[in-house]
Amino acid sequence: MSKNTSNRLVPISIGLVMLGFGVHQVLESKKWRSYVPKIVSDIVPLKPEVIVTAHGSGNIILGLMYIFFNKYAFSRWVATAWWFNVMLLCGRHSKKEGLRDLPIFITSFWYALKRR
Repeated sequence: MSKNTSNRLVPISIGLVMLGFGVHQVLESKKWRSYVPKIVSDIVPLKPEVIVTAHGSGNIILGLMYIFFNKYAFSRWVATAWWFNVMLLCGRHSKKEGLRDLPIFITSFWYALKRR
C-alpha cells in the first residue's frame, strides 16, 4: 500500500465511524441517553436526548472535517480530542466500549502526530 493511500484511508475510516455514530445518535438519541454523565445532566438544563443529539451533530461535523479537511492540523487534533472524550465516556459506561474506542483514539493520535 502506498503512503498516499494510507494517508487517505486513515482519515476516511475514522471519519466514517464518526459519521455513523453521529447519525445514529441524532436519529436514536433515546438509546444513547444513558451515556450522558449525571454531572452533565445536573449542570446542563437540557434533556439527555438533546445533549446526545448535540453530541451526534458534533460527531457528524467532525467526521466530515476529518474526511475532507484532514490536511489541516486543527481538524486532526480536534477529532483526536473528541475521540479521547468519547473513549472516556464510553469507558465509564462500559469497559468493553472504552476498549473498543481505544484503537480509534490511538490511530487518530498517531495520525495527528505523523501529519504535523
